[in-house]
Amino acid sequence: MLCPNSHRPRNNGRAAASLRFSQPASWGIMSSRLTEPSLSRYYFNVVAGSETIVDFEGTELGDLRAAKLDAISDARWLMSQAVLKGHDISDNRIEISDTDGNVLAVIAFRDTITRFE
Repeated sequence: MLCPNSHRPRNNGRAAASLRFSQPASWGIMSSRLTEPSLSRYYFNVVAGSETIVDFEGTELGDLRAAKLDAISDARWLMSQAVLKGHDISDNRIEISDTDGNVLAVIAFRDTITRFE
């Protein structure tokens, strides 16, 4: 089964770009020791009617806000590809879940675009 997020790398280099230098308070100089920010794994399952396309890999992101932004981007990309083929998938949604399978947020495709009447 095709992973809905396979069109691009998920982290886009964010983890590496968000590394920061840290130093113990007792040091008067900057340490070269790098610390990584705390990342959580989020899963982006696409729900289309009664069918669910499960994201088995997940993506490590800094927080739920970042996961929601990724889901919005993915929904827009998936809709654009469907429109090019003449299909309307705006009734679909992405369920963002944690490693325990708890649904943390739902992003409805139709809510990611502005409709012109």
